[in-house]
Amino acid sequence: MSEADFKVEIPDHLWKKQFPSETVMGAQEMIDFNLEHSRKFMEGDFDGIMAESITDVAVWEFYPNRIRISGKEALRRYHEINFRVVIEQIDPRNGEDTREYYSTTTGPNMLAHEFSCVYTRKDGSTFRGYTNAVIPFANGKMCGERIYLDKEMAEWFEEGMGEEFFKLPGVERF
Repeated sequence: MSEADFKVEIPDHLWKKQFPSETVMGAQEMIDFNLEHSRKFMEGDFDGIMAESITDVAVWEFYPNRIRISGKEALRRYHEINFRVVIEQIDPRNGEDTREYYSTTTGPNMLAHEFSCVYTRKDGSTFRGYTNAVIPFANGKMCGERIYLDKEMAEWFEEGMGEEFFKLPGVERF
């Protein structure tokens, strides 16, 4: 990755159309919703995630990788692959709990978390990866995530997702 990869441009052409909402969720409501989404993720409940957690037009974006995932099928595949890449490593039932949460903040229909976890590379070495996740909500569900990863985490995440993932309809680099 080069320094140019770390230039952050938030493309609002996709996000603005998803913000219109007939409901406004309160801070605790969004936190509780996100905890339930995380529980489903840890349990591998992909049907529950697709049906109950995310809107039909949800979009996930990763920076600095500049990866965009849109559409229910692509998002389901992302959750399934990411479960094996990330979630199984950070699930405290599989060993030591290495998660550290630094901050959470909210705004109208917007939740953001800053956290880190210790991950294991394919060669067996470990590192602490840092993440910021911005989660917009619309009509009582998550309508996406913008996920900002540190350089080491970004490289590890992309390698773990595999080349085939990037060939799926609904997955693009921008």
